[in-house]
Amino acid sequence: MMAVVEIRQTLAALQLSQTEAATLLGVSPRTVRRWLEGEEIPGPAEAALRAWRQLEARGLAWRPDSVTLFEEHQERIATYRQEAMNLEALLERVDARGGPRLPWKVDLSAGQATMEWASLSFYKLQNGGFSPSVYRRSDQVSAPDVVRDRELIEDALYCIAVAFQKSDRRARALRAVADHARTHSSIFVTAGPQMLNDAERQQRQHGIEAVAERLDLLATQTLAGEKTNYQQFEKLRAALVGLGFAPDQPQVSEVARSFFEGKPKARVIFMRPGRLDNAITWSQEFNPDDVERMMAGHRLHPMGEKLRPINESSHELSDPQFVVLHIPSGVECAGVDHAGYFVVADMRPSQLRMPAP
Repeated sequence: MMAVVEIRQTLAALQLSQTEAATLLGVSPRTVRRWLEGEEIPGPAEAALRAWRQLEARGLAWRPDSVTLFEEHQERIATYRQEAMNLEALLERVDARGGPRLPWKVDLSAGQATMEWASLSFYKLQNGGFSPSVYRRSDQVSAPDVVRDRELIEDALYCIAVAFQKSDRRARALRAVADHARTHSSIFVTAGPQMLNDAERQQRQHGIEAVAERLDLLATQTLAGEKTNYQQFEKLRAALVGLGFAPDQPQVSEVARSFFEGKPKARVIFMRPGRLDNAITWSQEFNPDDVERMMAGHRLHPMGEKLRPINESSHELSDPQFVVLHIPSGVECAGVDHAGYFVVADMRPSQLRMPAP
């Protein structure tokens, strides 16, 4: 029989709440709570949980709202995999249409990219790349379909690739500082006229090398997808300076750029009435100053923190009708006092003056 701790671990591995598990197993949430309190779990339910966990571990879909992206025996999926994993071509395609049309949040440590109503899991590869696994939709509009949702999946792959690129750049910058400190650990300055004896010099050198090891660890954590920040690096840089070692300034600047470049920008989205998966016709990021110039004098109507369908018309339109702004957290834009989505109420796409390239 499954022990309580194993049930909890299984639900956590499957990312299932008690309510979701109850729905999939055909029991009440109260029944699942009793299992977690020590009541014996029935054989069929235990077998289902074990089977789902095995499928999850292999990167195979096991929920009714998910689909395995790249099973080799499915001809069309195998073809899609070959094309999608040509990342250079994929990045060019997504860039050509103005970047991802919807924002995907990438968690490298969890191996998952998520948005409001969809998720795509992936595996890290030994060569530093990734392999997509399971695509899931939770909007209850329709079952996931790889061909129909092609652009959505490409947007997710684009965001994952960018996240890996940023992580790799940051790790390489940190390791460059660590290697420089380790290689030149015998070169440092001392305060005051008194010279250090051999034992003191060796101790100082070992201290510099120890900080270099901590920099390497920070780089490893970055590659593993753990959240790292510039303040962690700054403390280690200060420790080197305190030991009389001067880190290479261009290398320090590269670390700073790897943390601070690519901050969120405002997005301009062209939409027409319809569901989210077919309402967006075009999307592109801009600097907040450019957005302010484009929207000066127009009325903004808040939509909320999540993008939702616009149902202003009963007929289907072939062209976009609405301009929507997405102002992410951390972006300041005149006339906007909080992050979220805003319809430019008195503007049509044809009226929008784009900033000069």
